[in-house]
Amino acid sequence: MKGTHPRSLLRRLGISDGPAAAAIIISVCLQYLFLAKLWEGYPIRYMGDVIHQNVVLSMIGLTVLGAIVIAAASLYRWRNGTNAASKLERLAVNPSFDPIRSTLEQIAARSTLRSQPRLLYTPKNGDALEARERVTPSGDAVVVGLNQRARQRDQPRAFEAMIGHEVSHLELGETWLEIWARRGILLHFRTLGWAVAIFCLVLGFIDRRGIGSHPPFGGFIPVFDGAIFAGLSSQFAVLILSSAIVFVYSYFFVVRREHIHDFRGSQLAGTDALADVFAAQQPPAFRPFDAFKDFFNLHPDPAARTRVIRNRDLILISVILYPLVMSGLQPLTLLLTAGWRDFFGVAREAWNFGLTVASGLFLYAVLRADLARLGLGLLLDPRRYALFVPIYALVAGLATQIPRIVLEVLYGWRHEFSLDQIADRIWSGTLIGGARIALMTAAILGLLAFLNGVRIAATGETRPGKWSAIGDAVAAILVVGAFTIASLSSLQFAIGVLAFCAPLIFAYAILFALVCRCLDCGRRRTSALRLSTRCSCGRDHLSLPKLWTRHPFEVQLSVPNQVDIKGREKPA
Repeated sequence: MKGTHPRSLLRRLGISDGPAAAAIIISVCLQYLFLAKLWEGYPIRYMGDVIHQNVVLSMIGLTVLGAIVIAAASLYRWRNGTNAASKLERLAVNPSFDPIRSTLEQIAARSTLRSQPRLLYTPKNGDALEARERVTPSGDAVVVGLNQRARQRDQPRAFEAMIGHEVSHLELGETWLEIWARRGILLHFRTLGWAVAIFCLVLGFIDRRGIGSHPPFGGFIPVFDGAIFAGLSSQFAVLILSSAIVFVYSYFFVVRREHIHDFRGSQLAGTDALADVFAAQQPPAFRPFDAFKDFFNLHPDPAARTRVIRNRDLILISVILYPLVMSGLQPLTLLLTAGWRDFFGVAREAWNFGLTVASGLFLYAVLRADLARLGLGLLLDPRRYALFVPIYALVAGLATQIPRIVLEVLYGWRHEFSLDQIADRIWSGTLIGGARIALMTAAILGLLAFLNGVRIAATGETRPGKWSAIGDAVAAILVVGAFTIASLSSLQFAIGVLAFCAPLIFAYAILFALVCRCLDCGRRRTSALRLSTRCSCGRDHLSLPKLWTRHPFEVQLSVPNQVDIKGREKPA
């Protein structure tokens, strides 16, 4: 069973979290810059007039000090918790742990680990089952609770898959990344929430009549003028929408990895018995609170884990929630940078062009992995993903208009417009440019999903990273070109951009079809243009993912989970 980890192969096929993570980190930085601009535009600019200078300076100091305290306290608590847990862990040398140790040795022998992980136990949590990466110089370890002995005795097949889940963590060696992703998002929202709370507090000290209107303590008595908060409702909405994007990406980043580890654990154990364990954890009736709890804890719910294992879902695409939320990053990039053009003294034309390029690149970055997922899905399950691709593209295109609709509603509420007037403004904006952006986004995403299918079919599983940099560059140019066309009011310039981008579409597909060759007969991979992974000689260039998704885990256990670099499967 030694060979390729599913996560490693998906990463080489282009399903990587790197570009999206970089875009999200930049968005987090833009949130703090946006908040700093709000400070500069309101309390700092008008201090000494409608708000006392000492109040502003004190609140700035309180914001910085509070952020430092929150970060220090969080890091200290996490570190102490990790150290305290590690001090309780001991080597499982008691004979009662021998069945668990035997299971661990058997599963580890099928994995890509170079050495056997140690078996530790902890008396603190009887249901503990965790992976410890490089806890000692001798190697990795798996920690079990005392109750796991009974679980191994009662459900031996399911327990093998549970051990396989932890071995999968050790195979990738990225448990620290998953842990710190959870911690990082928690720390970010704690800090951002504190900063926003202090900003709202300092707004309460703004007195539009002047700080001398309430002597003898003028400027030091909060008035909490509702008109000021209502005037900043759009800015608060931008922060809320951008925070939703950051959180939803973090959720899918962590949850998809957990699903992959479930898949790999079942693969190493050669059984889908783990699905029965998760099915037993589901409540008899639907409980919305439990679903919300799992969502905000960044943890997959049992129903989803059961579905992934039984369907052997390796692609893990979300055709509604992920594009519905993440596509809003394109307009929010423009909104988060509002006000900085004058601060830096950049010309309007250069600033608008830079924002068009940046927003297009941000959207491509957060959707790049999903475009590769859709392309892979067209090769593994054409009928299903032929429906998923247009749904995903349409949802993503419509989602680019959600921030504009929210801001229009808030604008109408502040100016006491009727519902008909607000609806008319939304519809007018849609006719002017919103519809073009939505349709162009949907069209380019659908096209890129097809082109990713061509790329994966041409390169195959043995060399999926070949020419990937060129493919990413062309795809990024196409996305930026699509937004440029949708943003231009001049038909002549739009036709010029279209004339530049159209040949790149054919060049992208033809490049992979002609450059890549079959590893058995040497023919060019022209069949990839029709999304075929099979060469005319009979060689299937995507045999491993097809084996994983179309055959039971018992079959995968008996078939070598590795493809030779020369193209033929290694013998058992």
